[in-house]
Amino acid sequence: MVWPLPSISERPLRLGVSMCLLGAPVRYNAQAKESRLLTRELTERVDWIAVCPEMGIGMGAPRPTIRIVASEQGDRLVETDSGADHTEAMMAWAQEKAEELANERLHGFVLTKGSPSCGMERVKIYKDGGPTHRSRDGFFTEALRARLPWLPLEEDGRLNDPHLKAHFFGRVRAVRRLRLLFEDGLWRRGDVVDFHTREKFFLLAHNVEMYRALGQLVASISDLEAEKFAEEYQDLYLRCIAQRPTRGTHQNVLDHMAGFFKHSLRSAEKEEVRESIRSYRSGEATLAAPTRLLRFLATAYREDYLLEQSYFDEALRT
Repeated sequence: MVWPLPSISERPLRLGVSMCLLGAPVRYNAQAKESRLLTRELTERVDWIAVCPEMGIGMGAPRPTIRIVASEQGDRLVETDSGADHTEAMMAWAQEKAEELANERLHGFVLTKGSPSCGMERVKIYKDGGPTHRSRDGFFTEALRARLPWLPLEEDGRLNDPHLKAHFFGRVRAVRRLRLLFEDGLWRRGDVVDFHTREKFFLLAHNVEMYRALGQLVASISDLEAEKFAEEYQDLYLRCIAQRPTRGTHQNVLDHMAGFFKHSLRSAEKEEVRESIRSYRSGEATLAAPTRLLRFLATAYREDYLLEQSYFDEALRT
């Protein structure tokens, strides 16, 4: 049987989110920026932890527009018209909020594109009345990254890209699996070995070298104190899944899985598997197509090792 993950499927995802994306009228114009993907199309069970930095520092809604301005004192968060400076207030609030969120057991965070508080990487920086060639994280996002560097982050607009969406939610669900293993501190060596075994192909799709390093770490588990091992394993696991899979890395995984049937299938059946994988690599088919075929074969030939892989659950969502 396919590994059902009962304890995981019953545990909602815990996601931080910019409050306006859930439909709250907290933007500068007292309007929302509802993301239908999050509020109406997302099929995952989610516990949302909503945040609005501007409301958090007492600016209210409606409020003056703000932007990031370059100055001799560094980047400043100022009101567009009056020049009123909110930098210190925002930085203090953001650091305090990030510390609070560290205790929320989050699995990821969805942020608002372009926001001087919640934007990611491409927030415009202004000087002399116009945008400069530089960009950066918003002030809250910067504090969130500093406090929780492992946390999967994504902007609302980028989630409209199916590949970015699949990567983000794949990471989010992986963080949930990892937390369930370590969060109560009662794990045993056998639990870790079982977990790492189930994660093999999921990790291989992200980064082969880091997967091997994780395997070496698991092999040396008896040589490390429990707390030290848990810290190192989680850090390396999270860095591994932050690497975005490619069609090439997925093909490598699919070829590995197909190798389990090299003595079971007839020539025509082997060719069907190879053609399915080739079609995916060339962009003619989705990842779900060869994955579905391989899971069917794993069920038919009772390859329990494959059926227990978390890779199947993730790949079949694409």
